[in-house]
Amino acid sequence: MNTSGMLGRILFGTVFPMALWATLATAAPHARITVSATVPGRAENPGMWGVFIENICHDVDGGLYAQMIRNPDFKNDVPPADCQVVHGRWRTRNGRMQWPPHFTRVKNGPDVAWISVNGHIHSPPLGGPLLAWKPVEPTSGSVTLRVQDRQPLSAAHRLSLQVTVKKAGAGVANIGYWGMPIKKGRAYKLSFYARSPDTARVRLQAGLANVSGTKHFAHEEITIVGAAWRRYTCLLRAAGSTYHGAMTLTTSAPATFDVNLVLMFPVSEKTGQPEFIRPDLLGLLKRMHPGFLRFPGGNYIEGYSLDDSYNWRQTVGPMIDRPGHVNYWGYRDTDGFGYLGWLELAQQIGATPLYCTSAGLLHSAPNIPGTNLNVYIHEMLTAVAFANDPGDTRWGALRAEYGHPAHFDLKYLEIGNENGGPSYNHNYHIMAAALHKAFPNVIPIADDWGGIPSGPLSIVDKHYYQSQQWFLNHTDLYNRYPRTAPKIFVGEYAVGNTRAKYGDFRSTLAETAFMIGMERNCDVVRLASYGVAIDNAGAVPCRINLIEFNDKTAFGRSSYWVQYLFNHNKPAVVYPTRIRISGLTDTHPPVRHFFADAGVTANRHRLIIKVDNASGHAMPATIHVKGFATVTSTGTAIILHENNPGLDNTFRHPARVVPKKTAFTGAASHFHYVFQPYSITVLRLKVAR
Repeated sequence: MNTSGMLGRILFGTVFPMALWATLATAAPHARITVSATVPGRAENPGMWGVFIENICHDVDGGLYAQMIRNPDFKNDVPPADCQVVHGRWRTRNGRMQWPPHFTRVKNGPDVAWISVNGHIHSPPLGGPLLAWKPVEPTSGSVTLRVQDRQPLSAAHRLSLQVTVKKAGAGVANIGYWGMPIKKGRAYKLSFYARSPDTARVRLQAGLANVSGTKHFAHEEITIVGAAWRRYTCLLRAAGSTYHGAMTLTTSAPATFDVNLVLMFPVSEKTGQPEFIRPDLLGLLKRMHPGFLRFPGGNYIEGYSLDDSYNWRQTVGPMIDRPGHVNYWGYRDTDGFGYLGWLELAQQIGATPLYCTSAGLLHSAPNIPGTNLNVYIHEMLTAVAFANDPGDTRWGALRAEYGHPAHFDLKYLEIGNENGGPSYNHNYHIMAAALHKAFPNVIPIADDWGGIPSGPLSIVDKHYYQSQQWFLNHTDLYNRYPRTAPKIFVGEYAVGNTRAKYGDFRSTLAETAFMIGMERNCDVVRLASYGVAIDNAGAVPCRINLIEFNDKTAFGRSSYWVQYLFNHNKPAVVYPTRIRISGLTDTHPPVRHFFADAGVTANRHRLIIKVDNASGHAMPATIHVKGFATVTSTGTAIILHENNPGLDNTFRHPARVVPKKTAFTGAASHFHYVFQPYSITVLRLKVAR
């Protein structure tokens, strides 16, 4: 009998006659899944599966944060405060001439390096102070652009751009990040600070155009008055569309004006208000229904140097008072999407905020002077107070002043990120004690980075970036974890070094196996968030992400849909689930490709069975459910499947791998089901005791 042909024609989820089932069971590998609901089971944290977002590759500035003007304050290449700017190709280190590591020489440009006090070496961002800005010149030489520090706008924004127009129609344009998409009929709110250095009135034309300047889509006239800085705003409504647009500031006659802090937001077609967050990214995050949001990092919290560690107080309030900072990843962040923005994002997507604060350490610096630790303690405590205190307190009143009177429920606070060793042990316990004294209901999270701090701990954060095979082999990692040890937060996990450049379903299958293992041990693993949630393909495409986006569109990779399935099919109680496989050819060492767990919803009326078949063959299975008086015969199957596991969703094929829901019949306390090759399946059954 040609069993391969028969398997190719199987209607997955159908109940088979016993004679046919016996043929399948002897002709191919088959599984027996036993769900034991006769025991109490393990309670799963309702918010177990969360999301982690970090501004790594312009994922926030230039991405999630909908502000469209890049380098709005001309500070692109301003170094951190504690960095030495070194010119020349070489530097002296311990009396020797050495090429600085991670140093990129700009072709035909200056050789410059930033060296922080702790020895961290980096090349300045490319593009200089005029990154994303370009002259608008009807004829060559008709405008001069000069970044200057005369008469600063504010202490936070000391540089400005002086535009000297020598011929009518000239000026300056900003081309955005990796394109500036302009849509016909959409309105865009533009704001900027400007002054006339010679006190003359300057008639300025603000507009939208294509990047080459051959097409113009919007035009509004603004008159700049006086030598003092003033804020100007206008609404630009586009009469045409382009993905490669520009915002222009030109004059109708020769003139000189200074400009700074130029911001532009798309206006919502529904509310008429500026959009602070990109709607497509917000929609994908909300659709995933994460239990918590871990922010703002990651390594991001450390900054490029200690002086640039994330300081929440410098990211709230009017933009004129936000200086921005050079983040850990080596480029300047405007901090327009500040601490309050993160808290509001968590609220909008229905997630509990999990704030990660600096422990006063850097990856490249073992310690800081002990007296400085008070600075980080103060930052931590005031951040919690701003989020959670009532409106009649100092920090609660400040939150209300900035537009959010109601408090947030900041429940978790992680001290540090990927920090470890004696210095971290010292800092963590001092900071955790201060947190407990001031906010006993906020749960501190410690890092496990080469070991955990000594003494009592609530939750520890572990990170796993491993190969596909590692995840398949470690689905039982927490089976024997001591139940009296600290609870686990798997803050970052993903297939890393073996993932295809733009993602692949085989990696998703391996990650899902590990997730099933975490859910089976949900009494220990209380929180888990995928490596990175969003990735800006316009910057440096990252292999590890859930949501890929560019200036035009966004889509969820197959890993996104697994997070979606787990969040929308969360059991309240997880029961012991045993799997036995027969009919497989022995391999040395043995390779596992079939995984399952099961549990019931809070009302105990729905049994949820999750199955990951990471193999390339269909898996007939006998499912035995113990502990329920009745199992309704009709159930629902939600299946994520791809015939070629080397593929994934892409910009060209954004829906190649998406869940498909179907009804099936024949469910009972003992029934048969065939799981597709390379598939992740959720079975939902109605049950009663």
